[in-house]
Amino acid sequence: TGGRVDVAVVGAGPAGSATARRLAGTGCRVVLVERSAFDGPRVGESLAPSVNQLLRDLGVWPRFAALDPVPSYGTCGVWGS
Repeated sequence: TGGRVDVAVVGAGPAGSATARRLAGTGCRVVLVERSAFDGPRVGESLAPSVNQLLRDLGVWPRFAALDPVPSYGTCGVWGS
């Protein structure tokens, strides 16, 4: 391909990774750009239970489940004082 790509996805969080995988699955040449090395905790990054079906559709559910993720039964945010 000479380094040519069809799509560049910036950000390898849940949305960027899912987008890149879906596009690659359709035959697009995709580059996924992420500034971090994922070498530290990513505080606040979570997935709602409704994403389970998307992970299955993307074919990554078994690998995700093997990580033994901690379930989240709710989210609460507090801003300011």
